Order: sequence, then C-alpha cells, then structure tokens
Amino acid sequence: MKKTLSVLLAFAMLFAIVACAPAAQETAATAAEAATEAPAAAEATAAAEKTIKIGFVNAGPDDYYNVSAEIISKAGAQRGWEVTVLNSEYTPEKEISNVEDLIAMGVDGIMIIAANMESAQTATQKANEAGIPIVFVAGGPAKGEGVPTTVVAGNWAFSGQWHANNLNEVFPDAKVILAEAVAGQDIGTLITDNFESNFKGEVVGKQYCNWSRSETLAYVQDLIAKNQEMDVIFAYNEEQAAGAKQALEENGFKPGDVWIISNNGKPLGLEMIQDGWMQYTVEFAPTTEAYVGVLAMEAVLAGKEVKPFIENPAVCISADNIGDAITWDPEQFLTSDYQKMDMDAIMASILA
Repeated sequence: MKKTLSVLLAFAMLFAIVACAPAAQETAATAAEAATEAPAAAEATAAAEKTIKIGFVNAGPDDYYNVSAEIISKAGAQRGWEVTVLNSEYTPEKEISNVEDLIAMGVDGIMIIAANMESAQTATQKANEAGIPIVFVAGGPAKGEGVPTTVVAGNWAFSGQWHANNLNEVFPDAKVILAEAVAGQDIGTLITDNFESNFKGEVVGKQYCNWSRSETLAYVQDLIAKNQEMDVIFAYNEEQAAGAKQALEENGFKPGDVWIISNNGKPLGLEMIQDGWMQYTVEFAPTTEAYVGVLAMEAVLAGKEVKPFIENPAVCISADNIGDAITWDPEQFLTSDYQKMDMDAIMASILA
C-alpha cells in the first residue's frame, strides 16, 4: 500500500579564484610593464567579486511556491546572490513579461516555476537568445525548441500512478472525484493523465480548482448539493484537500466517510492524516526541490554540465509513516535539515 523513496539531499559550495598581478621589479621597464598589467588584474579581481544576479519567476500565489521562493532567496543570499522575485499570477503573458524584465535587468541566471507549458517554452527561447542560463523548478515547458538548462521537479506522473495503483489495491471499485490543478500547467496534466490511465475504478467528476482551497470547497459543496455519489476526492494539493474537508464537514460527513487523497506533504495535510480526514499524500517537499534547484543553478554558473531532468524524490505518507515527512519550514531547513543531505548522491543526480 505504501512506497517510500529515500530523499536525497546535498550542499555544494563554489570557490572564487582571485587573480593577482605579478609583483613589480625595481627596473623602470618592469615597472612600466606592471603598470600596463594592473588594469587587467583589477578587472579580473572585480569579475571574481561581481555580485551574481538571479531572477526567480514564481507561477502564482500558492503556499508551495511561496516556500520555494523563500528557499531560493535565502539560499541565494547565503551564496552572495542578489535574488529578484517576480510573480506571474498564473498568467502566461505575465510569465513571458517577467522573463523579459529579468533579461533587461541583465541577470546572470533565471529560475522559474512555470505557470503554463507553452509560455514557459517561449520564456526559455528568450533566455537562450540572451545567453542567460535557465533552471525550472516544479515543472518546465512543453517539449520542442528552446530546451531549458534543466528542470528540477517531482515526478508528477508517479503521483498519478501511485494514487491510482494504491486505490486499485485498497479501494478498487471507488468512485473518484478529481479536484484538478491549473489548466495547461504540466504538473496537473501529468497527474490526471497518469491517474486516469492506471485507475481501474470510475472517475465520476473532475474540475480545475487552481490549487485553491475556496474553489475546491465550492466544487465539493456543489457535488454534495447535486447528490453526486463519491467515495474518494483526489485533491491535487493540500490546500484543495482542506477545501474538500471543509465542504464534507459542513455537510455532516465524518472523517473517513469520503476519503481524501492528495500531494505535497504540507503540515496542514499531515494534520488531516492524523485526524483521519485524509488517507494518503505523496510528498514532494518544496524545500528540497527549490534547494536542489539552487544547487543546479550554482553548477551551471560554474560552467558545469547538468542533467536535463533532476528528480525531487517522493515520500508516500500515510498515518503509518507520518514521521517521514520533510519540513516545509525554510528557516528550519536551511538552518539544520539541509545537513542531512548526502552531497555525493545529490551532486551525482545533478551533474551530467
């Protein structure tokens, strides 16, 4: 019923190399030569001390994404980076505009949580044309020209497969409602496609709820009002799961009357598991995902070749192994939990 994949964590540091001008000799000729070489040495030193500017384009106002932004900002600051965070508000046009703004600012690298697969591809092409490396976190563009430097993401196809196969085993005749994510975003598409292609029961309803608690609440309330028969609500994140729980609770349902399953391992979701409202979640912690994204960008800036896809490992959580969940708290993660990282293993997953 449960499958736990070990979480690989790591910490990497780069060392700046500072050029030094040769010592001047006491002869006039050597002094003149040293005077000529001094500007070049000064330029090399300035280049070595140059502040690295990183732009981070966030998909929208979601707690998961906010944790990612905080990790990237704080971990970047630890490395002396100047990080600019922009938000796309789930709008493809704004995502492209944000990337154009960062290019105009002359950033050294761009990190993105994609709001839309097609706009992410356009953004990638623009960054490539400007010669700026780009690293995607959580999801990337549609396949085609303009391949990103790398994508660091959870295996969302695995989420759909795992939940489907688990229900096939423990609740094979379940009538399932899908509270989906955002239309056109690859994360939700991968979950839906892989759930529906593997689940042997019946999907009796589905609707885009845009990662939103309030939209999921309204959707489930409407289903209850219509007397829709349902055994399981698959909410694609735990904010949506909380909306489903609220709708059920307000209509007299008790924990376990209708199963709720979800993704991400947010503390809110862990509480729902402990209270019996949620049965399972597949955790892709934003703390580890964003941090590995920082390590990937660091490697790219150092001139190293990185893999096109780096997986943020999943941890399948139920009441039986709730202690395996990874912290979502950026301060706790960057202060202590990052030290659990296996540097050799994570760098092996990053470097080509």
